[in-house]
Amino acid sequence: MTTLTATGQVIAERYALTRFVAGGAMGEVWEATDTRMQRVVAVKVLRPEFARDPVAVERFRTEARLAARLMHPGIARVHDVDDGLSTADPPWMVQEYVPGRPLSDLLKRA
Repeated sequence: MTTLTATGQVIAERYALTRFVAGGAMGEVWEATDTRMQRVVAVKVLRPEFARDPVAVERFRTEARLAARLMHPGIARVHDVDDGLSTADPPWMVQEYVPGRPLSDLLKRA
């Protein structure tokens, strides 16, 4: 199951989804192109069933706010965020895209 309709969907008239990266219980991560800045980013979105849940949305806001405060070469930076309450988009967060394999793949080999 995917949260968003398809590759090519545009979030906030700016972030064009290019590839599904991963999904979890509450959301998904997509590789996307920031059409304004012409860069590759990661877009995390809440699944529709959580998009209007006030507790889930607040948890998402808190995650974005706390992640935006962190500055370290090993942590992806937060570029943008929206709680989706004033638009038809689900809540989303845009972060620096870090290419590579998932940590879970690396742990399987250990």
